[in-house]
Amino acid sequence: MLRKTLPDDGAAAPADGISFFSELATSLDPSPSSWGFTLVLGRIPPGDQNTEPGIEQFAIATVTRRFIAQKRTMIFWDPSGALASPMTEAL
Repeated sequence: MLRKTLPDDGAAAPADGISFFSELATSLDPSPSSWGFTLVLGRIPPGDQNTEPGIEQFAIATVTRRFIAQKRTMIFWDPSGALASPMTEAL
């Protein structure tokens, strides 16, 4: 399944890293687990700088658990060449 997601023209604020990965895991729920690899192309939002490290680590563990339960290997590629955020590296 190939999906192209365009930015919303509404006034909503951009997602932070934790929300992005949570929504990504939710959107992948209906996909067959036999599709073991998921390639995400685009700019991955960084984590919120104001989030306490313990909360960020808990969020990473929770989202990682969801991807493992879905039997998914996540592959991230940012076309801008930006370095991966700590959250992306953890996944």
